Amino acid sequence: MKTHFLSVLGTSLYEPVVYGFQGYSGAIEHEFVQIALMERFAKQLTDDGKITILLTEGANKSNWKDRVYTEKDVELSGKWVSGKKQTVCENGTKIGMRSTLEKNYPELYGNINVAQIQNASTEEEIWSVFETIYNEIDEGDEIIFDITHSFRSIPMLAMTIINYAKVMKNCTLKGIYYGAYEAAKIQDGVKYAPIVDLTVYNEILEWTNAAEAFMQYGVAAKMKEVYDGKMNSIAGDKSEWKPIGNKIDAMQNLSMAIFTCRGADMDQLDKKGQENAGKSKKEEKKEEKKSKKSIKCAYAYMARKSTEEAETKAREIKPLYPLLKKIDDSYKTYFDKEDNVGVGLGMVEWCINNNMIQQGFTALEETMITYICKYYRIDDRTEKTREKMIGNIITGIAGKGRSLTEFENDRERVAEEVLAENGFKGLDETAREKIRRIVFTIPVNFLKQCQKIKDRRNDINHLGFRNDPANSDQLRSDLKEYYDDFVKIMEEMDQNKTDEG
Repeated sequence: MKTHFLSVLGTSLYEPVVYGFQGYSGAIEHEFVQIALMERFAKQLTDDGKITILLTEGANKSNWKDRVYTEKDVELSGKWVSGKKQTVCENGTKIGMRSTLEKNYPELYGNINVAQIQNASTEEEIWSVFETIYNEIDEGDEIIFDITHSFRSIPMLAMTIINYAKVMKNCTLKGIYYGAYEAAKIQDGVKYAPIVDLTVYNEILEWTNAAEAFMQYGVAAKMKEVYDGKMNSIAGDKSEWKPIGNKIDAMQNLSMAIFTCRGADMDQLDKKGQENAGKSKKEEKKEEKKSKKSIKCAYAYMARKSTEEAETKAREIKPLYPLLKKIDDSYKTYFDKEDNVGVGLGMVEWCINNNMIQQGFTALEETMITYICKYYRIDDRTEKTREKMIGNIITGIAGKGRSLTEFENDRERVAEEVLAENGFKGLDETAREKIRRIVFTIPVNFLKQCQKIKDRRNDINHLGFRNDPANSDQLRSDLKEYYDDFVKIMEEMDQNKTDEG
């Protein structure tokens, strides 16, 4: 990756000023802030760098090329503090940036590229400038952008281009700088002006993107990426940031559990108490491992990482704290549930609201099975009881092309046919009686809903390779409709429930 310095050259007659970074030791008086910045990053730019000077037609004539001083130039220079004002005389030669670089900085001049841009005064010109700057950026560039003399809307435009290039060309931003001429101070006949680091504006945009990624799509990965970038920019000991780092890692862990449909609560964690309270590193590692296998465990693990220390550190990154609070509230709404049915329903709602259609149908079908396990007091956590019992019952009822009407009219016969299936051979009479009881009482509307959801899930999982695949819009609307229908069925079953155990 190479360092790429970009700067917009303006049209004014610039006063020579000593521009400095956090002090002015070793700084040299320049009329061009760009040269002060090039000196600051000279090693990177000389070794393997690129310098792009963006010029409007006016800037090309006024400051890039040599030209003749005008009467107006002489008048303006009379207000300068610098003794160099004595060299400004009408019809004298003004040395442009090109000649200055070529003569005094030959090692940098060889890496300079000039790009002509328009004034960005109209929408058409703005798009032209966007295209020009974007095309100057190469894959993997580490960008330093000087916006000191940028014209009108170009600083804002530069920010959007850089963020676009970060995505499209895998670029990184090393810094955005502004030579604050208006903040200059005069001392002993010399004018000193600070070079201000405005990279924080890009950080704000990064956090904005992270917030949008979560609020629109339920993705926490961007937040972790931005946070990791923030930590990489902090020098020295970072141990004080560990609590908030742990919290963000736990959020990302929960996000991944959702994306990978880890709905079963195999081994609950106690979400109460403080992080690492009384736990060894080995125990903490064990619980972290458990949290990757279950949404409920992942939520509990994240809740345990939501310590006062984490909250305090989050407040130090202004855009981070509101985002974490929003994510906390959102996760709590969906996943702070007592059992697997609650978590499953929460995940389906999450999928509907975040456009995760495939995961949504998976969660909905599995939650229906979980609910039936709960309804008939069957352990929902093991494949032996969950799939081989409930799954086989539901499949057996619809077996041999049997319609649900036929099943409803002769449940006793269907129960014996289900029990005759290979999956139920060798069961003791108590278990067989349990299966008969389920077949005798399971609601037909529940089975109809199972069939519809299973059909849609198969359609997705088989990439639509079937005679009449649903279209994407239909799949999305069906997920919401089927979820709402299931909630109503569940409510009816709960109201009519007798002692089914």
